[in-house]
Amino acid sequence: MVKLGDAGAYFIGKKFGRTPFIPHISPKKTWEGAWGQLATSVVVSCLSRLYLPAAFHDLLILGVVLGVMAQVGDCVESIVKRNLETKDSGLICFTDSS
Repeated sequence: MVKLGDAGAYFIGKKFGRTPFIPHISPKKTWEGAWGQLATSVVVSCLSRLYLPAAFHDLLILGVVLGVMAQVGDCVESIVKRNLETKDSGLICFTDSS
């Protein structure tokens, strides 16, 4: 759900993105992309009803919660990368300095 939400954010933000989301943290993120990510997460969560024995309203809530948490996590990752002055999160390495 998170990966597909990210894909939704990318494609919707690329096509319709005009309004910066949090430009000082992540300059390319837009509100349109953020809403696209949330909508994609909710749709994917609800479609999982096809193979999960869960109530529709539970999947709807799950989609909203995970969509919002994915946005928060992405912003936190952007803050960490900005503070470490790297563009690739794969280059982040934590070492014990004691």
